[in-house]
Amino acid sequence: MGTAAPAHADRNGRSLRFEGNNPPMCWLITIAVADDAVDAIRAAHAGSGMSMVPTRSPSALAAAGDGMTPLLVTAGGCSCAWYRRPDRNGAQEQIARARQKYEALRWSPAKIARALASMTSRPRPDDGLHAAVIELLAALVPRHGKARVWVHDFRGRAETETYQIVRRESWPVADLASRAAGLEPDVLVEVVASAGR
Repeated sequence: MGTAAPAHADRNGRSLRFEGNNPPMCWLITIAVADDAVDAIRAAHAGSGMSMVPTRSPSALAAAGDGMTPLLVTAGGCSCAWYRRPDRNGAQEQIARARQKYEALRWSPAKIARALASMTSRPRPDDGLHAAVIELLAALVPRHGKARVWVHDFRGRAETETYQIVRRESWPVADLASRAAGLEPDVLVEVVASAGR
């Protein structure tokens, strides 16, 4: 097992390292913004508890399109706290995924039990995108015209794993809060300032 290269940085800019260079089985939210808006957006949201790190992933660059820079939106190295796949069993799925992740990290059974107990005792976010991500998009779209957002379930390295966008949709920012609970993995949504854009 070699030394892992940094996959992400935390909100303070420190590199985060994971065995295999990526936490196993993690959701990562990607937003794509205009190339000339990246620095302003990152600076404006630097203290929000979110890390927004540009990615050079070929899959992310292809999804973002020309003139757009894809940013991984993370906290603690992944986006699992800010996305839950829409379905009736979302909470159970998230707990099962967390168990698999902790087992892959070789946590002790007692430590896993404590972590899972804390997951069930706190309020759970709604399905789809968490309110923190909705607020981020709602703040930046009126200022910058549009943003693209999608979620992928990574099993490998964020910079090299290949994936495809399965569907593209366009939502006005006014509809984002009501529609975000239904955002499925690998569906790209272009969030625009108004329905006519």
